[in-house]
Amino acid sequence: MNVLLISPLPPPAGGIASWTKNYMESKKAKEHNVAIVNTAVTGKRVKEYNRRNFYEELKRAYDILSGLKKQLKQNDINVVHLNSSCGRVGLIRDYLCAIAVKKNKVKLITHFHCDVTYMVDRKTALFFFKRLVKETDIVLTLNEGSKNFTYINCNINSITIPNFVPDEYINSIPIDKEINDNIKTILFVGHVLEIKGCDVIYEAAKLFPEIQFVLLGLISNKFKNMAKPSNIYLFGEVSGDQVKTEMLKADLLLFPTHTEGFPNVVIEAMACGLPIISTPAGAIPEMIEKNGGILVPINDVDAVAKAISVLHNKDLRNEMAHWNRQKVKNYYTTDKVVKRIFEIYKSKYHY
Repeated sequence: MNVLLISPLPPPAGGIASWTKNYMESKKAKEHNVAIVNTAVTGKRVKEYNRRNFYEELKRAYDILSGLKKQLKQNDINVVHLNSSCGRVGLIRDYLCAIAVKKNKVKLITHFHCDVTYMVDRKTALFFFKRLVKETDIVLTLNEGSKNFTYINCNINSITIPNFVPDEYINSIPIDKEINDNIKTILFVGHVLEIKGCDVIYEAAKLFPEIQFVLLGLISNKFKNMAKPSNIYLFGEVSGDQVKTEMLKADLLLFPTHTEGFPNVVIEAMACGLPIISTPAGAIPEMIEKNGGILVPINDVDAVAKAISVLHNKDLRNEMAHWNRQKVKNYYTTDKVVKRIFEIYKSKYHY
């Protein structure tokens, strides 16, 4: 099968970019011919994600559409898999990509890598979301909230597909990781932004001066210039190997984000045996259920502090660690999830 993937590759690192890299390296993708149109951000946004330049974004959209049309013209594409981050500007570009695909009479799978209920929050975004869905043969969503939103607004039954981590990643994690008697290190991984709840982490750190709070990821100017507690450590953007190293050293993952689809960082932390403290954003409640961590409201420092105190219990952290590792092995491996995605391709294109 000839598949064309419209999706970002690193750099910069990010959820969809990591998904793309792991998908391309999967056994199932290597059994087929998979080409890619890279939609990664360019220019100044590579270093400062929230800084948007009109001309850079216009050129980026032009390059993406040109690359797409070139691929459609030169290759006998059977299925196009379009990964959308659901940003308001991005939805317009994705809609234009969908039109180009359908003009070439190619089957289109659109995969919304976001919490649709949060991201599609204005009339313009909803307008283009509906039109993109209308052009799509099969819609993939990441969580039940997004699935319900798509059905209510577009009368379409989407298919819920989880994100994944490579089987090799899971197999590389030692099963006998030592559980510390007390919490020494709390880890956050992601862009250091207010929308990721990093201001809540700063406030929580003040309440636990004996604990190190380690933040890995691209740092926004706001947090670069913000006074921080002495027990906050900003590492900036690091390699995937270093993320895993820090996860294996940490006692839990703190992820007080405002919005998510199906965050890779939570899967990776679960694979590493970390209990999770997070907001109920996107698929996170479905991921950790009642056994893998504690859910807290958005912007609630007191709830985060209470959760940290509860997880001082070593036996509880040990139970959560075991449960999280098993959940990932059973449901979130690359082989299992990508196999399901190719079955969906096959349902639209019989080869």
